[in-house]
Amino acid sequence: VFAREVTHLCNYLRSREDDRPGWAFHRAVQHMFPDEPYRFDVYGEIEALDRITAGSLAEAHRGFVGTAPVDVFLAGDVDPARAAAKLLPLVEAGKLREPAPPEDPPCGEPLTGPIREIRESAATDQAQIVLGFRTGITRVHPLSEALSLANGVLGKDAHSLLFRTVR
Repeated sequence: VFAREVTHLCNYLRSREDDRPGWAFHRAVQHMFPDEPYRFDVYGEIEALDRITAGSLAEAHRGFVGTAPVDVFLAGDVDPARAAAKLLPLVEAGKLREPAPPEDPPCGEPLTGPIREIRESAATDQAQIVLGFRTGITRVHPLSEALSLANGVLGKDAHSLLFRTVR
C-alpha cells in the first residue's frame, strides 16, 4: 500500500505542470516567497518522497498522534455530564484545550524596491500571467474586503472582469 501511494503522489506531483494556471501560481509563489514557509507545497516535492520509507512515515504518524492536541466540538442533543465523563481523561492528559479563534497567518511586510519580472516558457496554447503583490494586508486588516474586490476585478478567477475582457 505504501509503495502504491508514493507512486500515486509522484504521479500527481508530476501532473501538476499540466494544470497551467495552477502551475503558474505555484511557480509565482516559489519566486515571491523564496525564504518563507509559504513557498512549500502542501503535497511536498518528488525529491523528498525518495527519502520516506514506510517505517519513517509510521514513526512520524505515531509521533504526531501521540503529541498533537485534540479539539472536540459537540453539537445537538448531547448529555453534557456523559460527554464530560468520556472526555475528562483526555483533558487530564492535556490532549484537549479550549478552542482558539482562527489566527491570521503572517503575510510578511509589504515589499518595496524594483519590480521583478520572471518569465518561464512552456509549450502551451495559452499564456498564464500571475501578478503578485506583497501588500501586508491580512484577512483581519480593514482593507481586506477592498483587496478581495480588487482581486476579483483584476483576474482572481475566470469570472473576473479582466479575464472576460481579454478572453
